[in-house]
Amino acid sequence: MAFAAKRCFPALFFLFRATSPGFCTAALAGAPGGSFWENLALRANSHHCELCRTSPQSAEKGAPHYHQGPSWRLKLRSVIAAMQESGNFAELLGQGHVYQFGVFSGWTMGLLRRVFGRTCLVGFDSFEGLPEEADGTAGWTPGLFNSGDIRDMLADQLDSVGRCKTRFVKGFFNTSLTIGLKDEMKLQPALYIDIDVDLYISSIQALDFMFASGLVQVGTLISYDDWWVIPCWHNSTNVFDDGETQAHVEIARKYGVRFNCVSGPCKYISEAPGGFFGRCTIHNGWGPIFQVVEIGTDHFDTGFTMSPADISRWEARNYECIEMEQASKNKS
Repeated sequence: MAFAAKRCFPALFFLFRATSPGFCTAALAGAPGGSFWENLALRANSHHCELCRTSPQSAEKGAPHYHQGPSWRLKLRSVIAAMQESGNFAELLGQGHVYQFGVFSGWTMGLLRRVFGRTCLVGFDSFEGLPEEADGTAGWTPGLFNSGDIRDMLADQLDSVGRCKTRFVKGFFNTSLTIGLKDEMKLQPALYIDIDVDLYISSIQALDFMFASGLVQVGTLISYDDWWVIPCWHNSTNVFDDGETQAHVEIARKYGVRFNCVSGPCKYISEAPGGFFGRCTIHNGWGPIFQVVEIGTDHFDTGFTMSPADISRWEARNYECIEMEQASKNKS
């Protein structure tokens, strides 16, 4: 494989085989039929569709509603399988941590434990609900999603199968995400980052901390649970106007990040038989999952390739999006 380089980051070196000639931020290139990253995404889709075919509920898994709600994260298993096959992410897969921003009841952390097995989990939450910046958009108000301090209970539930104890960082992100936190907690590079914090302010604080601390590496996976909430609430095709989506594009610009869409509705598969909703595809469902391809480039890329027409078609067919639009109309 050929390597093209622009700016070098020594922290990224461990992601690639020691036999490679030199490592910087640019993507692997030269794989048959497209780039390394495109092929990795295709392999992830193949794994996902194989799971669909071999499951007794394969017909259901091909339906538009499959992997709606938090269960869309189960597609991470197929992405991880593709990463393992590539042979380029051994240390990240073996030593990387899983980070969730926005723990709430802990249900999603339980799902992530199922997906990642014995991998170390770190959860960040105020455990007091949304911060004061919540302005009522999409029904989000200060204090909403206040689960109380359930850290001990969650740790007891999650640590029975964990390689290391599940850890939590309590507090609103503007005070809890400190400069010394990485060293204090001996945090390791992120295999996966789960952004489930609803608001722009919380999203940008979480992402900025992870990138500034050097915890995001080439190969890191980042997903967003509330990517579509505001566009669906307003029945809008302006995806990057607010919320988690606005934070995603701003962090890509600030750190010169190129992302690749590996799962979920960040890429519209119109060429598939039956279109986006007609068969089992990893790009169905609710939450998008991106992979970091490059850091430090002058030409950042959000990885989101859906056109306004694609967005309109998706919003008109996705069950959760339809429900949110209706809730918005009822509230007004």
